[in-house]
Amino acid sequence: MIHSPVNTRGDMLQSSKPVRSRPIPVLGLMVFGLLWVGCSTPPKVEIEPPQQVVTLRPTSAPTATSTATPTAPALVISDNRPAVPQDPNPLGLAVRCGVAELFDYPLDPPDADTVTGGQDFGHFRERYEGYHTGEDWWYERRNSLGKPLYSIGNGRVRYAAPYGWGDDLGTLVIEHTLPTGRRLYSFYGHVDPGSLTLRAGQCVERGQPLGVIGDPRSSPHLHFEIRYVFADSPGPGYWSIDPGKSGWLPPSQTIEFSRYAADQRVDWWRASAVSRQHRLGWLEDGVVLLQEDSDLLAIEVATGEVLLRHPLQGLGATAAWDSTVGQIYLADMIGTISAYRFKDPDRAGEIYQLEQEPLWRRDLDGSGSVQLIPYDQGVFVIRRGLWSSYSAGGGLLWTLEIEAQLAGWIATGEGVLVTTSGEAGDLWTLTEAGARAGNLDRRGELYLIGDIPYLYTRDGFFRIQSDAEQVQQIYPWSRAQPSQTAPLGLGGEGFLLLQSDVYDQRLLRIDAQGTLIWERSLEALDADEAQLVACWAEILLMTENRRPSSVRATLFRLDLTGAASEVFQTIVRETYQTESWMTCVDEGAILLSLGGQRLLRLDLHPASE
Repeated sequence: MIHSPVNTRGDMLQSSKPVRSRPIPVLGLMVFGLLWVGCSTPPKVEIEPPQQVVTLRPTSAPTATSTATPTAPALVISDNRPAVPQDPNPLGLAVRCGVAELFDYPLDPPDADTVTGGQDFGHFRERYEGYHTGEDWWYERRNSLGKPLYSIGNGRVRYAAPYGWGDDLGTLVIEHTLPTGRRLYSFYGHVDPGSLTLRAGQCVERGQPLGVIGDPRSSPHLHFEIRYVFADSPGPGYWSIDPGKSGWLPPSQTIEFSRYAADQRVDWWRASAVSRQHRLGWLEDGVVLLQEDSDLLAIEVATGEVLLRHPLQGLGATAAWDSTVGQIYLADMIGTISAYRFKDPDRAGEIYQLEQEPLWRRDLDGSGSVQLIPYDQGVFVIRRGLWSSYSAGGGLLWTLEIEAQLAGWIATGEGVLVTTSGEAGDLWTLTEAGARAGNLDRRGELYLIGDIPYLYTRDGFFRIQSDAEQVQQIYPWSRAQPSQTAPLGLGGEGFLLLQSDVYDQRLLRIDAQGTLIWERSLEALDADEAQLVACWAEILLMTENRRPSSVRATLFRLDLTGAASEVFQTIVRETYQTESWMTCVDEGAILLSLGGQRLLRLDLHPASE
């Protein structure tokens, strides 16, 4: 399900170009767009920026070689729970029990760190002959009996019954008034009857204990809902049709989106549920081109508006964008590749469309998955050991049988440099004239810093010479795992590298000659993934902590002395299907994709700072 973008920060966008005066589309599908936006953009709710600056202590004195030891100093992290907005009632609503400006999770608030479940909203269950109207939540190891549950936000008790669900125990409904004046209801089921002492009409606050989890006919857990319906009764727990179209909201998303709406750093966000997302490049200044599963999307980064949604035909369709000639290449598993151009934008709405007919279409030998590498004036096509080159006009330039699988690639001034797995060579240079195998016998990840290619391997960080036949070791290490994030070039100041080994995950700063300036342990972050990006004069580090039912993403601001301060944090209670990425879009703003499930534009310097 794809949700439309929400721009709750339209009056505060920090952009290097004027924001187009295109109207934002109807936001009917975005859950919290309906809740928070209302009929007009609400006033910004100011929150306090993170106050604590974390200074990461250096390890021992700089050394020319890696000093991977298990005793690196730990990194101390500040708590980044969103502060209560300074003006929780911007419209001056006369609400006796207060306005629900943002929500916490109902178990282990604010972030439900020790909670599992919460991913079964709308699931059909034959046993109950209906669709689940909420989410089932457990504490870790499903040891939930007698554990506390909490109010997700300020509100008024509308209904409380110790045996509202009979043998399935107590039920509770709390009414919440949103900053727009709209009301919704949170519902708590399977509450222990003896602990349910609240009565209709009482006020509750965000994070207030409501009772404890009881022992229903099923295993002890919390059945939790957020809805517009059944204000004064427990409701059925299951519904005959999709509850998302019948007055219920996805609970975890609704809580997450309330936090975005209250956070000045979030200009807009999109939610989707895709198994594959690739950033193809920039369609034009300020318009990013993405492939999400079998859809081609163009999104304006200033507003989040979708300017193009084009379904890709064919099984396993994949796309590549060549900005130099303005062509997009589409290939499928059936065995065809096509080249298209975009129509001139409709100047009334400035919406992008592909031409109906391709510039050219070619049949490929055989079938199977296809990998595309765009290059200046053409595209390389790789499939099942057969590597080919096509010109921008569709001419077949060459075809070679290479018994190797593509591992990674970068475009250089000499052509396209690729790393491979297999016996046919590890490093290749692809040009219009053909493919040339190198003799480096090194496997790793390729990165381009400025116009110089680099190779990150298990035994060090290397600069690749212009002929791709030799490498210069910049920094050695031992027992390192291949990096999954690009090193960050600091111009004449050297590099920042992320390195993992058997002992630790580290952030290293080395100078241009390969001398270690400092290293910082990231062990305390417990990060499953980490990546770096430079945004104008700022250096950003994003970490991701993956749990069975959620992912915590945290963004830090770094400086060249090794100090870090937390900028942003979010909890996504969905399973990631694809890799996360971030890119700088304007001075002080980034585009952040979280596992193909969320796309956010973040303002690194909101007005409150």
